Amino acid sequence: MVPRVATGRLAALLAAAALLTVACAAEPEDIARRHGLLVLTADTDGAAALQTWVATDDGAAARDVGLPGPATTWVAAGRASVLVATLADGSLHVSDPVVPDDPALGDLAWRPVEAVDLTGDPAPGPAWFPTWDPEGGRFAALTGDLAGGGTISMTLVDPTTSTSFTMPLPAQPLAAAPAWVDADRLAFTGGSSSEPAAVLVDTTTGSSSEGPPGDRRVASSADGSVVATTAGPGSPVTVRATDAWLAHDGTSIGAVEPPADGATAASIALDGTGTRLAVAWLLAGGSIRIDVHDGNAGWGRVSSETHDDGAIGAVVGWLR
Repeated sequence: MVPRVATGRLAALLAAAALLTVACAAEPEDIARRHGLLVLTADTDGAAALQTWVATDDGAAARDVGLPGPATTWVAAGRASVLVATLADGSLHVSDPVVPDDPALGDLAWRPVEAVDLTGDPAPGPAWFPTWDPEGGRFAALTGDLAGGGTISMTLVDPTTSTSFTMPLPAQPLAAAPAWVDADRLAFTGGSSSEPAAVLVDTTTGSSSEGPPGDRRVASSADGSVVATTAGPGSPVTVRATDAWLAHDGTSIGAVEPPADGATAASIALDGTGTRLAVAWLLAGGSIRIDVHDGNAGWGRVSSETHDDGAIGAVVGWLR
């Protein structure tokens, strides 16, 4: 999130999540490009709302989706459009499948995640930035006092079996979501905001290795084949094949330049195969703009909306 006034734990976590509001009319063609886009918003009181964008014959744009609580700070979609959400207290909740045509979507059912490890001990908490693996059946989350600078671990959770496995991390992560690079490995951002570097963790062995340096945020497609990265304020968002990014060979599929001087990519999300990219830009004047880019259109911008009425911000993602 990009808060106007950063006070307390909730404000700090929302700042890390880079939340943004989207509430504008769009042409039907734009709606089709945004089909499956998730937008989690929060107002100045910290009350969250969730919408998903749907392309229909009559050009309907967005539909409200129920949340587990008003203080929801993060949402991500797994297999069959099942969502995982984090509340401001660091608790995890999993939803029923999102069915855009369901008239009861605004009352979507959620249940708390109460996973235990092999010894029967509860999974550690609080948990932040849960991110589903390529199969979409389990997710990884940073666990610990992230806002307070405490020791952070990586916890894997299978919500179907209510089981978990926690691994220590070799470096303190920044407040950013991890990204799966294949079925067994994920990357998190370590180092500092001025000198960030990716760290790779093998979830089958717990071993770690150095990843490419320089990227402040990394997001992967649902299948892990494509990554989008940004180095921070004023930097472009670069789209790469995951193998090329890991090899640090300098090649890319495409790049998206900031829309204005001083703009920062506060939130980035790729769809299932890495064909579409959503970027939430924090503009120098304080307003926030969400753009959708399509790889089938040379990564040109196919949808754009600006929100400048004082909203705290939003998190973007894509249904699977």
